[in-house]
Amino acid sequence: MHAEIPRTGIVTRYSWHEATYAALRLAEVAQLAGSDVGLYSFGQSLQIGSPWDGRACRGPFGPWLETVDQVVVTHMLTEEQVRGIQSQRKRVILLPVWHELDMADVAAVQQADILLSASRAQHLWMQRQLGRASRLATWDCGWPLTHKQHIGSRPLRVLWPLYDGNARRVPLSCCTVWRRAAEAHPQVTFTILVNSATLSGPFRRRLQRMASLSNIHIQRATSWTARQLAFLRHDLTFWPTSGESFGLTGIYSTACGTPVLTFGCPPMSDLLEHGQGWELRATIGMSEDQLPSVASSDENIRQLAKGLAKLLDNPNLVWDKQRTVLQGQPERRTLFEQTVRRALLLPTRPGA
Repeated sequence: MHAEIPRTGIVTRYSWHEATYAALRLAEVAQLAGSDVGLYSFGQSLQIGSPWDGRACRGPFGPWLETVDQVVVTHMLTEEQVRGIQSQRKRVILLPVWHELDMADVAAVQQADILLSASRAQHLWMQRQLGRASRLATWDCGWPLTHKQHIGSRPLRVLWPLYDGNARRVPLSCCTVWRRAAEAHPQVTFTILVNSATLSGPFRRRLQRMASLSNIHIQRATSWTARQLAFLRHDLTFWPTSGESFGLTGIYSTACGTPVLTFGCPPMSDLLEHGQGWELRATIGMSEDQLPSVASSDENIRQLAKGLAKLLDNPNLVWDKQRTVLQGQPERRTLFEQTVRRALLLPTRPGA
């Protein structure tokens, strides 16, 4: 490795699903660019089935900081923490998630050397609310395990990722939409991806009733690898979320070549600008954190049911969209990696 390439440290909360994905993806980009990479985790370590399992340091922060030249943080820090890192002559790059921005210490954001935004909507929000421009690294990228195969094979396979935060961001009435769609289309395979957070929450009884239908399957997926494989094996992702931090469910899906059906609300709608899915018309409001949010209304649920039925009745629409998603995948991945490498002062081309 060239001596001038900075050593990159990534600080994350390794037990947070979204922060973990961001940390792992950034680690991959930095490593491919020739940088030594170290991960530091606040909180409990989590085995998620990735190449980085077990490599996140959880010891004293000071000694770990001495091993890197720059620090990328996948959540917000306080102004004191940012200044403390910078006092050791380390660059600080912040990649805040949506739901932390309104609660953030604005002084800490202003103090950071670089801001990375996860979507165009977040980029504009930072400019408007914080008066600070950010470097846009649209998370329209991914870490697919293999290429998608069997496009156009019957029957149609539909996936509902209902785990972690996803289970808290959708109304229970979506279960009725799902069950009625399964009853009306017995030839279609419907899979619900769950974990312990889903099975212990308000969806538990609804899932038990839906599992009585032969074409609805409940699949446990506790590891990151299992989730990737689930996206690869399905044709369409049902994503009726009211709001997201990074929009990572859609990113997982489209990175594996599977288009999404979701509401037209940032940051989800940012993905659909690239032809990666279908945007449902919805009434958009503001959450308690003053972030865009889909209203839980009867009209929005009707639009969801109508949009899903249209695709199930016309599977060629789904398979054509899959081809569109796969066609643009390499360009989106390259653009993301180049943006991140510039922000981290790393070579933009391998071997540079």
